[in-house]
Amino acid sequence: MTAEDWDEDIGINLTAPFLVIKQFFGSMKEKGWGRIINISSTCGLVARPSMSSYVASKTGLVGLTRAVALESAEFGVTCNAICPSTVNTPLVTKMIKDFQKTSTKSFDEIKEEYIQCLPTKRFTEASQIADLVVFLCSPAGNNITGTAIPVDGGYTTS
Repeated sequence: MTAEDWDEDIGINLTAPFLVIKQFFGSMKEKGWGRIINISSTCGLVARPSMSSYVASKTGLVGLTRAVALESAEFGVTCNAICPSTVNTPLVTKMIKDFQKTSTKSFDEIKEEYIQCLPTKRFTEASQIADLVVFLCSPAGNNITGTAIPVDGGYTTS
């Protein structure tokens, strides 16, 4: 890993959310209501090898979430982090295809290996993340703050 790779992961995954929070927190505080929802990762909860900058940035985002939750709680603003594992997206498909280039395994075999790491044996769908965001923004989410919510098919339980 290069210092540039480190800076890029920290910049995208930690500094950018901080700057967005900084930009909008004042108006949320004035209104007495707001929802801050950060997208972290299971790597923010469980470290993985060969991903130091990503793990550090996503772990830092969970810490930022908790600190902001404490700073904003009395103003009607909640702050939570959603921590997905592998989400079934075109990026994951590309990642599997890229890995396939250096492997003797088929696309389906590689995908099956990823899925086998998940107790539910299936990827998370983007719509499930969106549904959780809607829930956290609803009145049901009024007293949920400072949490890191895994959406990972049970991955972080093992």
